[in-house]
Amino acid sequence: MLVACLVQLRAEINTLAPNRDTGADGWIGDAAHRQRSSDHNPDETGKTPFKDADTIDEVHALDIDSTGPWPPGKDLEWIVETIRGRHLRGFDNRLQNIIYRAQIASKTWGWTWKPYDGADRHIGHAHFSAVYTSAQEADVRPWGVLANARRLLTMESLEGYGLPVLALGDDDADDDGYNLVKRAQRLLAWIAGTDLTPDGVYGPATAAAVKSLGLNNGTTIDRQVWAKLYGLSRTG
Repeated sequence: MLVACLVQLRAEINTLAPNRDTGADGWIGDAAHRQRSSDHNPDETGKTPFKDADTIDEVHALDIDSTGPWPPGKDLEWIVETIRGRHLRGFDNRLQNIIYRAQIASKTWGWTWKPYDGADRHIGHAHFSAVYTSAQEADVRPWGVLANARRLLTMESLEGYGLPVLALGDDDADDDGYNLVKRAQRLLAWIAGTDLTPDGVYGPATAAAVKSLGLNNGTTIDRQVWAKLYGLSRTG
């Protein structure tokens, strides 16, 4: 069987795009996979790169077709980058690697992309490999795929920014054009996979999202919060 965390991921993608083409979807390995070590093989066969603690035959890999159709503003690249971004920032730890379009991002080296030249370069589908630890296998928290973000969010450098401290009650009404509250809200919604509305007002919902980062009680966005939002620190 497929590990529960990847069953959850597939379910979220199916909810996002219920009419999508699933022709390149897959999880259980074929004859070629069975001849080599692969996360697509059941983990009790001895043909996987890792071993988990139980004696249940489980598969730790899921492929998702890139074809769609996808809802406006979202596609498989958006899904891949949403999930990779959450891992890069330390908000998720259920995957070992992602392979897509001849590139691989991995837990091993901090979730940056590197060229991938394996036998299957995963051009028409994305490959997600789960880690082999029991808690992560069974973790069915949301993956962020059903969040409201409409575009990819670029990792930005904070060098040269004044890094203002935003406080509960601040808003963008008198801002100088940077819309810092909205920028923080968009990142918070993307990372947490919530329906937080980027309205430019630092109210209770935004405070709760900030609190979920585990850095303070939600009443301020300070340098530690900005750094975590922009992926510069996974521990704050």
